[in-house]
Amino acid sequence: RISQTPIIYTYPTLTGELVLVDFGAAKLVEGLRETGTVIGSPEFVAPEQIRGQAVYASDLYSLGVTCIYLLTQVSPFDLFDINQDVWVWRDFLKVQIDPKLSRILDKMIESSLSRRYKSVAEILQDLQPQQSPPQVPPTPAPIAIPVPQTAPAVQNTVPPTVAGTIIPVPRKQRVLPARAPTWRCVHTLVGHSNAVTSVAFSPDGATLASGSEDKTIEIWKLEAGRRWYTLTGHSDWVTCVAFSPDGATLASGGRDKTIQIWDLNKGKWWYALRGHEDRVYAVAFSRDGQVLASGSRDKTVQLWNLNKGRPMSVLSGHAGGVEAVAFSPGGEFLATGSRDGSIYLGDAATGGLLELLTGREGEVLSVAFSADGGCLASGSGDRTVKIWRGIGL
Repeated sequence: RISQTPIIYTYPTLTGELVLVDFGAAKLVEGLRETGTVIGSPEFVAPEQIRGQAVYASDLYSLGVTCIYLLTQVSPFDLFDINQDVWVWRDFLKVQIDPKLSRILDKMIESSLSRRYKSVAEILQDLQPQQSPPQVPPTPAPIAIPVPQTAPAVQNTVPPTVAGTIIPVPRKQRVLPARAPTWRCVHTLVGHSNAVTSVAFSPDGATLASGSEDKTIEIWKLEAGRRWYTLTGHSDWVTCVAFSPDGATLASGGRDKTIQIWDLNKGKWWYALRGHEDRVYAVAFSRDGQVLASGSRDKTVQLWNLNKGRPMSVLSGHAGGVEAVAFSPGGEFLATGSRDGSIYLGDAATGGLLELLTGREGEVLSVAFSADGGCLASGSGDRTVKIWRGIGL
């Protein structure tokens, strides 16, 4: 296996070349797939190798760990946070390194073989200069078919309200114009190396942020249809992104249990918010941009004071992971949706529960307020969207 020690001269009957070797690795390569094959310095050994099931990708893991050791001069044992189950090697860097190299190293030291590089060729390919995204010609979209004026209204099947203060809005029949606008693709943004999990527009609509399973966030300038810069800092998938109301700050949540705050004016990482015990599903800014709400699979919602970078309060009560959070436009209310099928409507200032909305047969995956704050929409795994109206708002 590869580690920081030592370099020796090969046996005279072989090629007579200088090679990297670890004296704890004195086994033939044919035995690597046999259960019980554990060789190399423990600090640099891949997880599957510790279990006695080394494969060729185990060398890539060891090489990646060797690289972060050389960059930080810190023991790999100290570069991994066992409580958070994430690598924290960036915290020990002496100097900043290229974000692209950071992403490559992250993929080399993935604990999961399915997400790790399979070969040196893959690494070399990613080390090549980034090519400009290909220009994709727009394709015509199909013309919307007019809805007959006599189209029947769909029956409302939303159950009665809880506590009588929030009621579903009856569905009004809405007829589309004779010819709806046609939509067509104007840009295809290429840059991520894995699935894109979340996107968000800046308030002025000029910028787009995209989060990915490749652990990065790409910032795109839409007028040019090109990438502006790449943000790296998460050690696992990016699950959600949100712009502050002034567009100067971006918040991102990840499977690494952290929330990262980014200064978009400088295109740099600002600080991290740590407190959740499981992956972060959703983030949302308050109207004034001073408070951030985050929902997590740990079944809690945390409110953060962004001026101090500290938690203000923790909202518990959901019996399942919190998939969605949203502030009302006026800033008075906070809505949270959970996999337990419930929606909490709370006081945005204190986090206190004002109303519990139930009646769903599936998990609540999304919530959103109307522009006037008078209605709340919720999307669910039961294949329905429910609209709730506040009485007296």
